[in-house]
Amino acid sequence: MRNYVISFILLIVVISCTTMRQPEILKFEADRMEVKPNEAVTLTWSVANADKVEITGVRNNLPASGSISITVSETSTFTLRATKGKDLVAEKNIKVLVKSEPKTEPKPKSKPKGKPVEEKKNTTQSKYVKGLINPESVKPESNFYLNIHLIDSKDYPKKVKVYCTVVDDYGNQIGNLAPPYNYAYLDNWKGITEIIAGKEYKVEKFDVEEVRYNDAPPYSVLFVLDYSGSMAEDISFLENAYYLGIKNLKPGKDDFSVVQFDHRIANPILGSMNYGDANRILSLSDLGGATAFYDASIIGMEQIANSKKEKVAILFTDGMDNSSFYDVNDLVYIARKNDIRVFVIGFNRPDGGFYPFVLGALAEMTGGKAYFPSSIAELPDIFDEIFKVINVYYVLSFEAIKSKEPMHTVQVALDFPYGNKTLVAKKNYYVEPLKIDEQQAQKKFIVALFESGKSELDKPSKDNLKSSIYYFHWAETRLVNLTSHRKITLKELRNT
Repeated sequence: MRNYVISFILLIVVISCTTMRQPEILKFEADRMEVKPNEAVTLTWSVANADKVEITGVRNNLPASGSISITVSETSTFTLRATKGKDLVAEKNIKVLVKSEPKTEPKPKSKPKGKPVEEKKNTTQSKYVKGLINPESVKPESNFYLNIHLIDSKDYPKKVKVYCTVVDDYGNQIGNLAPPYNYAYLDNWKGITEIIAGKEYKVEKFDVEEVRYNDAPPYSVLFVLDYSGSMAEDISFLENAYYLGIKNLKPGKDDFSVVQFDHRIANPILGSMNYGDANRILSLSDLGGATAFYDASIIGMEQIANSKKEKVAILFTDGMDNSSFYDVNDLVYIARKNDIRVFVIGFNRPDGGFYPFVLGALAEMTGGKAYFPSSIAELPDIFDEIFKVINVYYVLSFEAIKSKEPMHTVQVALDFPYGNKTLVAKKNYYVEPLKIDEQQAQKKFIVALFESGKSELDKPSKDNLKSSIYYFHWAETRLVNLTSHRKITLKELRNT
């Protein structure tokens, strides 16, 4: 009996000790206690004497030992929970700190620093462009001006381009005022206004770009030169200007063509990039007659019309056209059709010559510029300026106001960065050209001359007759009267 009592007591002690054992967490750790947002942390654990293992909020029913990788975006506390039966629980916490990188304001994109122009300063006052300086080099006592030289409206209304320069009293162009060379003064370009039928329209969005010599596009340049008899005493000024223009061509990029005229038309040079060819022009003794300015200009423009380069025509005359089949409106049509930028120079002699408003209208209808020098000696300066403003300039591009009105006026405003002065320039452009009325009656002019003492036409006259025949085909609706010292049929004319 005593032995049974001892055995029973021992059984109770053994059973009691077995049922009272707690679950034990042997290990619970993270490979990193501090991470950056959205980085992974690995939790490793080992548990003894547990029926159930879990990491709260992560996963249930885990094995007694193991590891798991968790991505954390913010500071988190992970709890390992080991359970035995219903009431026995063991827990351990790990806190993983997520350390955010300090927030920094995004740095504004740095604007390229200004790249000054290489200065070629002119120090004597001039009404023509002669030099190139930076804005800080403008003399305090000098005035400065914004000039619009050309307007390209061929893509109207989607895009209109305004070509302008800023100059001082000394004829110095002022560079380094616009991207891509200088962004500091971008806001100084205050805006563009279109004026249509007296009403102003503010252009809200536009681009401005500075173009320098090395950026300028290649050009096909046409020289149309008046070699009529009235130029006899002044031809040296014209030829000096012409050779200066050749000197200003960009080697390897620009080509040039020359048309000389009196009542006949000569085309000694066409599309040459060999600037030595400039000497192939005719002398005044080969010409020296009347004036076929329109015909010569149109023939020259048609010869450069297919060039893939930008096209510029420099037209010079010192008198009224008295020998052309075409008229000024034909010339406007050809220039606009072929996107040719026109610079026209008219020298009006004391005894009269051309109508200035006709040449002015020709330039305006083609988006170009007209010069009317008071002295023929100004020609070299004018030719020099033309090449300077087509190779160094600011171009403003904008979407135009769509209107049925043919004439638009563009106004550009610039706050000059030195001197606290706002510069304003205006220029007209034409969506459709207006008809220019020359107020002329029927024109009579010389087409052909016979060689002295012979019944044969001279060679220039034969060439001129070819142009006449071409005109008859081109202008079929115009009435042309032919007169001669003997009867001549159109068939004979065609066979000449």
